[in-house]
Amino acid sequence: MTTASQTSLRLAAEVVKAAYEEALRRHGMLPSTITLISSYAEDNLTALHEEPDEAAPGGG
Repeated sequence: MTTASQTSLRLAAEVVKAAYEEALRRHGMLPSTITLISSYAEDNLTALHEEPDEAAPGGG
């Protein structure tokens, strides 16, 4: 993936994160709960990013 693609994907993820967190706030979740849920989601995305790409040559 090119650097431009990575940057675009990272920015898109930030927009989605902000929208999701705002929805959780509007629903009445506590800020600490929102932070915890967001950290879980970030951990999941990091783990997905670190997995070998099965579509790539030698990836599976």
